[in-house]
Amino acid sequence: MIATPRGEVPVEQLRPGDRVITRDNGIQEIRWAGRRDMGAAAFSKRPALRPVMIAAGALGNGLPEQPMMVAPGHRVLIANPQLHLYFAESEVLVAARHLLGRRGVHEVSLLSTTYLHMTFDDHEVVLSNGAWTECFQPGDHSVIGSVQRRDLLELYPALETGSQSECPAAARRALDQNEARLFVV
Repeated sequence: MIATPRGEVPVEQLRPGDRVITRDNGIQEIRWAGRRDMGAAAFSKRPALRPVMIAAGALGNGLPEQPMMVAPGHRVLIANPQLHLYFAESEVLVAARHLLGRRGVHEVSLLSTTYLHMTFDDHEVVLSNGAWTECFQPGDHSVIGSVQRRDLLELYPALETGSQSECPAAARRALDQNEARLFVV
C-alpha cells in the first residue's frame, strides 16, 4: 500500500500522473510506472532476484505495518543515531537483500512474481505499508524488461549512453552489505 493524498492505494493500481506522498518533496506525480514478470525460468537463471519478505514490525517501531514483499535490491529507509558518527547521515537506504537473516526478513521461493516500479522527477522515498522505501531509481534499469526500458529511456535518454549525470541522484546514501551489517539491527 502506497500513501497518496487520497489515502493508501495498492501499488499495482498506481499509474503515471497519480500523486504520491514523498518524504522529502511532499506530494509528487508519478512520471513512469513499469513491471517485470518473473517466472520459474527467470528465477533459475538469476536466483539472486528472488523476492524478499519483510514481516510486519521487522524494521522496528512496528514497521512495516503489514508484511511487504519486495525485490532484493529494493531499498528501505533506516534511521539510526550511530549512522551520524560514521557517515554524517541520520538516515540511509539499505537493500532488502542486506536485511536477510534478520528477524522477520527472509527470501521467498515462488514460481513467479511481478515486480512493480514507479519513478518521479527525483529519486523519492515513499510510504509503503507504513515504512519509508525508495522508488525506482532510473540508473538501475537492469531489473526491467525491454519495453519498460524503452519507455524509461524516453524520460531519461542519458541512460542509453550510460551517463548518470542527467539521472536523479539517490535520495539518501545507500549502505553496502558490510556497512548494513554494522548498523541495521
